[in-house]
Amino acid sequence: MVYTVVQVSSKELEQWPKIIEAASKTPLGIFALMLLLIAVLALAFFRKANAKYRMAVFLIMFLSLVLYGYTITRATSADYRVRVIVVGQDGSPVDNAHVWSSFGGEPMKIEGGWMFVIPAGSFAANQDLTVFAEVKEAFAKGNQRLKLGEERNPTVTVQIARARTAKLRGSIEADDQAAIPDARVSVIGYEEEGVISGPRGGFELLAHAAEDEQVEVHVEKNGYRATNMWCPAGDSPCVIILSRVGNAARGR
Repeated sequence: MVYTVVQVSSKELEQWPKIIEAASKTPLGIFALMLLLIAVLALAFFRKANAKYRMAVFLIMFLSLVLYGYTITRATSADYRVRVIVVGQDGSPVDNAHVWSSFGGEPMKIEGGWMFVIPAGSFAANQDLTVFAEVKEAFAKGNQRLKLGEERNPTVTVQIARARTAKLRGSIEADDQAAIPDARVSVIGYEEEGVISGPRGGFELLAHAAEDEQVEVHVEKNGYRATNMWCPAGDSPCVIILSRVGNAARGR
């Protein structure tokens, strides 16, 4: 004889109260529970009835349990089990991503990916689900949309890539915090895209990096010591301080 061991994760166990609640609200579930209640009351009030009567009550109880089990099965099969696979730019699987969805909820980690269990009826018919994935330390992220329809066990693949669309913003100042206009600012490796700081020393240019990623910036102006400095890409402004020739340059 061969025994099969079925492993149930804690995440799946957490779904059972919702499944039972959903089953209990269906017409068939309500009927099954009422039938079971009537049978229990009948058995309690007529404990001394003849064997045939008690057998009929037991049959009604058994039937009600079968009906209720059927409603739970239907409630379980109606749920969507969305399997998520995250891959890198080269198509290789990524196991250390942070995954979430537009419907909320924490996914279960399964072999080869993640799984969202989404109760049917918790959203409008044919509504789009967006799955997001991110590996912060690699500055890589991505998302994929999926329309939830008749297929209850869909699989969605999210490809993550290192975003390089963030801007670099900041200002150029002198030692006394006075703005330095007309300084040339460029990202190392993309010097041809350099810009000139404005009247108040401000500048903005493409960082060729992801949000919060550090990039090396080169700044120069006649009469000041040219300097290189690491700045974060994104909305955090970078203040670069130039010193006149003969003094050290610094930044913050």
